[in-house]
Amino acid sequence: MRSIQRVSRRNLILAAVCVIALLPRTLPADVGLHDNKDTPGLRDYAFSGMPLASIIKMISEQDCLSVNFDPSVAAAVENSRASLRIRNSSAARALQILLKEYQLDYEYIGYKTLVVFKGETPKSIKRLDVVMRSISLGAFVQQIAQICGFEISPMEQGHALRKLNLEMRDVSSFRAFEAALSEHGLTYQRVGCDTIMIFYDGSSVVE
Repeated sequence: MRSIQRVSRRNLILAAVCVIALLPRTLPADVGLHDNKDTPGLRDYAFSGMPLASIIKMISEQDCLSVNFDPSVAAAVENSRASLRIRNSSAARALQILLKEYQLDYEYIGYKTLVVFKGETPKSIKRLDVVMRSISLGAFVQQIAQICGFEISPMEQGHALRKLNLEMRDVSSFRAFEAALSEHGLTYQRVGCDTIMIFYDGSSVVE
């Protein structure tokens, strides 16, 4: 009778282990990615004491981005702990704020790969000089979309007709795209990974 009880208890323990293993992994209490109910597609971000690399990857995944850490920062971002609290933000804007806060440089390969580095721009980045004078923002955005190969959701006419004056040297096409939007207080989010929607940047950093 005891041997049967022992087997039963053992089976129960194994069953409990299996149930625990099958439970979905939950984020720690110091991690937050919350959809903004008032503005669909935007999120409130809250991270505290997490590895910087993990935060960068987590936000990037929300925007269909893969991330490459250059050897100049790879060890540092893995070992550094970071905190971030931003409200009503696109993933793209949250990344910009985070990377600036921790004094990291970044660039893009195409429009789907983020490269994080410090100092000299990696050779993998295809760079160009961008000089635009009194071109409409809508026309510039369409040019970059054609170069990079993504689609643009119809822009609000007021945004599209704004005049753009931009001069940047040795940057990727997509980095110039971001700079042009930022100059006019705009940001973007990816819809289905291959389509980009542009809108007003109403994000705010929570101290």
